[in-house]
Amino acid sequence: MRAQLVVLSLIWASPHLGNAMAVRKTTEKEGPIGFNPSGNPIVNTIWGIVGKITKDMPSMNPYKEDEGEYNITKYGPSNVVGQNVTIEEADYKLAEKLIYEDITARKQSSDGKCLKFMHIPKTGGTAINSIGLQKPKGQRPFHSLMELVFDGIAADEGDHSKTAGQIFDESHANVTAYPKFFWEHTHKYLWRPMPDKMAACTVHTPPVENVTKDYFSDGCTNFCVIRDPLERFISTFKFNFESLQKLERYDIAGRQCTIETFEKFAGKYLGDIGKIQVSGTYGIPTASDCHFVPQVYMVYGAKSKARAKTQYCHRILNASRLDNDFDGLMKEFGRDERLKDASAAFHSDSMRCPFDRRDVKQATKDKLFQIYQADYEAFNFDYPE
Repeated sequence: MRAQLVVLSLIWASPHLGNAMAVRKTTEKEGPIGFNPSGNPIVNTIWGIVGKITKDMPSMNPYKEDEGEYNITKYGPSNVVGQNVTIEEADYKLAEKLIYEDITARKQSSDGKCLKFMHIPKTGGTAINSIGLQKPKGQRPFHSLMELVFDGIAADEGDHSKTAGQIFDESHANVTAYPKFFWEHTHKYLWRPMPDKMAACTVHTPPVENVTKDYFSDGCTNFCVIRDPLERFISTFKFNFESLQKLERYDIAGRQCTIETFEKFAGKYLGDIGKIQVSGTYGIPTASDCHFVPQVYMVYGAKSKARAKTQYCHRILNASRLDNDFDGLMKEFGRDERLKDASAAFHSDSMRCPFDRRDVKQATKDKLFQIYQADYEAFNFDYPE
């Protein structure tokens, strides 16, 4: 129990979109986390003791000895701290049921040109989901986990006066309104547990657990969008700014959304915190509903392209040329939809957060490259300068 408390003391919760982290099994000597940035031998000894105690606990030791494989657990955390919301076994079972029913229906009605959208956060996915939900179920140009969520929400509307697409567009009208909507309907958001039973994400879950893996392995062509890691990190900070302010560890409470505040946050997040929550060195990163997750986890289900056994996203579009990439894919698959048809899209508030990548210190860019190096290497992004 004491060992569990030591590990659990490293688990942080976000008041925004379910911030959690996972831990990995290293060696018995190193311990289940082995987190020791200072190299203190006493800390190594403590982790060695914890490792011996927890080596047979699957929740503390999610990895098998063979590199890259997970002991998949069926259920994740029992609650989401900060919102008085309890995620229970029923939520995981409902998500599993809906996803497998959708897989079965897809196989029965496939026309050989089935498309699925994998939503990597902060890459333009809101616009794409908006396009996908504009038509009624059965007539949509592609499928997604998000459509399962909003079809369920629309079905619960008493008078059925609004379609799933209308509800989606209204809920995504601005970054201020959406968090409230999310928590009001959180039990519809297909919560999926991470392998360590200590973290969970919703529709942004990487394919690292059985149900999500199966969803993106049913014969459809999966497409996703990738984005320059620095641009994505800045966008994620702006999107989550209000919730990040509430977390004492970042020490940005009461500050404005400025480049100075960003630098302060980045210094902490890309430091020791980032080694756990972002890089995947110690587990599956799930901060802010997987908004900070490296893109390789989504595309390849692994912490790097070199370690991947499967490519889950088959058609990788680039946010820097999204109009051409998306429109070309739709045309190839005989769809009439184009990116200009989107009626909803989150945009970072440039007035509220008046800075961009040109204002970021080079030292911060260098650190971000170290943490997100797998993304830079897998997708050939230029070094951040």
